Formats: sequence, C-alpha cells, structure tokens
Amino acid sequence: MSSRPPVPDSLEGGRSVPVDFDQLDKLVLPSLPQTAAALLHCAQDPTTGIEDLGKALELEPAIATRIVWLANSAIFGSSGEVSSVEQAVTLLGVNTVRLAILGATTTMVFPKRAKDPLIGRCWRRIFLTAIGCRLHAGIFGVDSQKAFLAGLTQDIAILLLADRYDEQYASILEEARRPEQRQSLIELERATLGIDHATIGARLLEHWRFPSDLVDAVRTHHEVNVLSALAAGERTLPVLMAYAEEFAECFLMQSEEGLVRIEKFAIVLEEADLISRDQFDRVVQKLEARALDLADLLDVEMPVTGGFHEMLSRARLLAAPLADHSQLVDAQTGLLHRDGLIRRIEQEMALAKRKHWPFSLLLIRLSSLNAYDEKGRIDESLELVQRTAHHLVHLLRTSDSVFRHSADTFCVVAGNTGLEGAMRLIERIRPPLREIDSAGMGAAFGLLTVCPTSAVSNAVQLLRRTFELVDGAQQGDGLAFEEC
Repeated sequence: MSSRPPVPDSLEGGRSVPVDFDQLDKLVLPSLPQTAAALLHCAQDPTTGIEDLGKALELEPAIATRIVWLANSAIFGSSGEVSSVEQAVTLLGVNTVRLAILGATTTMVFPKRAKDPLIGRCWRRIFLTAIGCRLHAGIFGVDSQKAFLAGLTQDIAILLLADRYDEQYASILEEARRPEQRQSLIELERATLGIDHATIGARLLEHWRFPSDLVDAVRTHHEVNVLSALAAGERTLPVLMAYAEEFAECFLMQSEEGLVRIEKFAIVLEEADLISRDQFDRVVQKLEARALDLADLLDVEMPVTGGFHEMLSRARLLAAPLADHSQLVDAQTGLLHRDGLIRRIEQEMALAKRKHWPFSLLLIRLSSLNAYDEKGRIDESLELVQRTAHHLVHLLRTSDSVFRHSADTFCVVAGNTGLEGAMRLIERIRPPLREIDSAGMGAAFGLLTVCPTSAVSNAVQLLRRTFELVDGAQQGDGLAFEEC
C-alpha cells in the first residue's frame, strides 16, 4: 500500500474538502502493459547499453515505431533522418528513451473515445501542456525530456476518472468549466467523489514507478499561483507544469479572458527576465504544430484550431493597457485602467511574498492604489472597481496562505474617497462581498483609519454596513471595534 502524503486544504474561501483515502484505496489503478514494464526495467538497468535497448524495443513493434517517430519529430529538433530503432536510441539517449516509453505506454493505457467531446478536449489540453512544458523547459532550468513527460502525465488521471465514473465525471468537468463556478475542478472532484485527479495521478505514477520528483510535482502543481510564482522568478518543475497547463487552457478557451491572460504571461515572464517578448512569440507559434505532431505520433485525434498569429494579435489588442506600465492611468478620466489595476495588485502581492511582508503592510500599500481622480468622479470610479471585483476575489483567494482569507483587499482602494465613496462602493459590489469572510473584511476597513479623509467613526459605519451585507457576519464585531 502506498504511503499517504499530507494533502493541503482547499484554498477556495477557506473551505476544505479533504481527500477520502478509503475511496482512493478502492480505486483499481491500471497496470502498464507487460511488454512496456519489461522495456522500462531494461532501460532502468545501468548495465543496459544502447544496442541491448534497441533489441528489446524491436520486440514491441508498437512502441518501437513510436520511438523512431519521436526521434524524427520536430518535437525534439530532429532533421527527420532516423530509420531504425537503434538509430533512434542513439540519437535520443537511454534516459530520453525511457521517458518516451513511459509517455507512449501512458497513452496506450487510457481509452481515446474520440467521439466524446469532453475527453477529446482533455487530450488536446494534455498535448498542448506537454509541448508547452517541453518548449519552456530551458527557461525554467528543467530537463526538457522530464518536462515533456511531466506535461503528458500531470492530469492523466482525469482520463482514468472519466473512464471509471463516465457520466458522473463528465458532469463534474462540465460544472468546472462554467464561468460562474467558484470551485476548482479539484474541489468539485473531492466534494462529489471524495478523491481528486492530482492525488490519483501521483498515486498512479508511483504505482508505475515513475521518478519520485515527477510524482511529487504531479501531486502539487495545482497548488501553484502561476502569475505570482512567475513574477517572483520561481523556476521549478511544478511552476512550469502549472504555467503550461494554464497557457493550454487559455488557448483552448479562445476567449477574451484567456487571450488577455496569455498576454499577462508574456509581460510577467519578460519582467522576471525569464524570456523576451520575441522568444515568447516564437514559442507560442511552435506550440500548436508540435502538439499536432504529438497527437499524430500517439494516435490521438486532435482537431486543428489554428490561428496562433491571430491569437497573439488579439491578445495584444485586448491587453493594450498592460503594454506600458507607466501609463496605468487614463489621461482623459484620471482613472486606473481595469487591467492596470489588476496588474498592480498582482505585482504588489508578488512583492509582498518575496519580501515576507505582514498582511497589514500589504493592505496599506494597496490603499495607495487610488482609483479616483481629483474631481471626485465617484460613479465612474466605482464602475471601474466593480468590474475588477470578481477577478480579484478569485485572485486573492487562490494565493498563498497569507492572503487566503483576504479577498476583501480590493475594497481598500476606496480609502481616499471618504465615507460616501466607500459606502457606495460596498453597495455596488454586493455580490462579491457575500463570498468574503467577515474577519478579513473587518481588518481591511479598519485600515481606512490610516487615510487622511477617514476617521474611526467612518470606519465603524463601514464595518456595520459591511456586516449587514456579508452573510453570516456578526454585528458584535462592529460594536467591539467601535468600543476600541
């Protein structure tokens, strides 16, 4: 029986849905094909030479064909001149062949179900993620072959769950894709099935005797806050996996939200000195073609979506306010651009993480992000902040534990407007407030006292009005604050 590693609590609003290990233990994990297991044993034997491994591969034609095809593929930069298994092993090396065997057999274990649109979408995301990991591996200082295998296997358990739970799991996947859904796929899986694909995936790779660092990365990559990690310059395998997966999802979405996020990736990567804009563009343009090569290699249908050049152009246009960081304020209205405000808050959070600031200091710094012009155009300003509210609730909830219960942070931008502006802001963003914990909200509005136009009495009134709107809040908290 495998050991049971600690599983982190859910980050969504502080709600925790633990893994049901009894249910996990009941799940029958598929075994690798016998020939693949024998090949892996041969490849892992330090006494095995290239010639021996080539002969072993020839006994399994299906896998041998894929290894030769891989050696000829642009995925690994080949010129397409390899014609034998021995040549392929010589070109790729024993370590790469071992990873290739793992990747090839992994796709042989799970059903393709090409006519199932949800499963087809999962395969497309897996392939785009695998190629994304491979293309970005050098930027993150990760071995390219290991990165490729990580991308190919990080969400492979989704296919296992789809096969075992069929329609029930299909409904979970559909639910997770709904724009208004606040819970992650991991949380929906745990709430419905008692288990999640990251934990199962790690258990499966452990069962197949995959490298331990890869097993750990599969188990933990969903815990990564991608933009914060990239901004902080973190270069680890889990960060690479999480980034490549989000990028693949954004591309498959083909929506404005997804395209803007891709542009944010480009900006953050460039600022962190991980990749230049030109390099980013070249990587993006290679992504789909390489993913199609891989799908063809592994005999999985992957429709051509096309349009990477067009996608990049649209992303630049939609995210234009982010292009010049010195121009966050609109010259005509005096207001922060919506995406500029989001970006500034993301930057502040990344900086706070690197500097290990206490949460109170972060709130004070955020209070300086005043979205209001000197003429006091409160209505226009509130509309701007209202449009950022839902995004920032999600952003702050899914960050590190120091920010976990602080989805209220965006409210602090109202600090310099005084009581009237802040009260109107509360009324405007009432739906998001219903999802915010009252303790965090109290802390945020308590800091309004540091603003010159606010006073303790104003803060108390704000607290009282806030507690009226937040479900489950305690009026006593506001009275206690007033007495202080």
